[in-house]
Amino acid sequence: MSFITFPGVYLDAYNIAVGYQINKPLGSITAFGNLTIGNGSHFFSSYSSIAIGNNVNVVASSNAGVSIGNNSNGRGNHVAVGYNAYSWQNSVAIGLQSNAGFGTVSIGYLSGSRNSPPTATNSVFLGYESGGSTDNTTLNTFLGYRSGFSVTSGNRNTIIGGFTGNQGGLDIRTSSNNFVISDGDGNLKMWGDSVGNVFSIAQIAPPALAINGQMVFNLTSDTNLRISVRGTDGVTRVANITLA
Repeated sequence: MSFITFPGVYLDAYNIAVGYQINKPLGSITAFGNLTIGNGSHFFSSYSSIAIGNNVNVVASSNAGVSIGNNSNGRGNHVAVGYNAYSWQNSVAIGLQSNAGFGTVSIGYLSGSRNSPPTATNSVFLGYESGGSTDNTTLNTFLGYRSGFSVTSGNRNTIIGGFTGNQGGLDIRTSSNNFVISDGDGNLKMWGDSVGNVFSIAQIAPPALAINGQMVFNLTSDTNLRISVRGTDGVTRVANITLA
């Protein structure tokens, strides 16, 4: 492979590298269609990839990869954007020190498995530290600030809100097939377990219904179920059922 070099520039028929101490393909190492910009950037054994930033890597069978940000890294088809962002095969990591395992999307500062390489696969982590403790997990979806942060080995869970996985008396850190809806502080609103049971938090005050035909059930105590219904006349009526 013929090439042209200038101070801080490497150019051959297939690749362009710009920056101090760039690393270009040598000998039998193959690389095609790559662009790297930044001090110490790499494009060994990579294809159709872009690396921008200091010490950025698109190496070892990196195909159609994009790594942007100092020390960002990726393998296989990937997108890694942010300082120390790491994306592992068919995945997307966006955010400072975000990590995405195989088939995973991690967006947010410190989102995704902290293992190297990340071992949480086929998952979605959206928010600061979401999924940050996952280890060899799969098919989890955590959306929110620190959502699912305490989950370590649970699989196939869905969390919406700031619930970490162990708050308000509910612990799903090692449990699977749960869904949780919480507010931004992680306070539980509703959740369901792996066998199909659905739970909600008791609300003492009657809800304010805004839509005609709306119906709400509230367990106000261990023995009372309240049913609130807003009729077509806009009036909300309440019935209480005593539980045995």
